[in-house]
Amino acid sequence: MPGYDESQPELIGIAGRLPDDVEVMLRMSDGQTRTIGLGENAGEWRLDSAQADRAVFSAGGRQIILTLGPLP
Repeated sequence: MPGYDESQPELIGIAGRLPDDVEVMLRMSDGQTRTIGLGENAGEWRLDSAQADRAVFSAGGRQIILTLGPLP
C-alpha cells in the first residue's frame, strides 16, 4: 500500500464527547491495544484531533489520518 508506514497504529474505536473530550482506541504495530486522549502519544504518534469516524495524528513532521471502517 503506497505511503503505508508499519509504525502507524490502526484505529479501532472512538469514544467520548467530540471534539474536546475524546479518546481513541488503537492497535499498535506490536499488537498491543492503547487508549489515548487529545495531545497524548501512542508510540511516536500524537493525537491531534478526532471526529466521529477519523483521527488525525502527527509524528516527526508527518501527519496521518486514520479512519474507522464501515460498521457491519
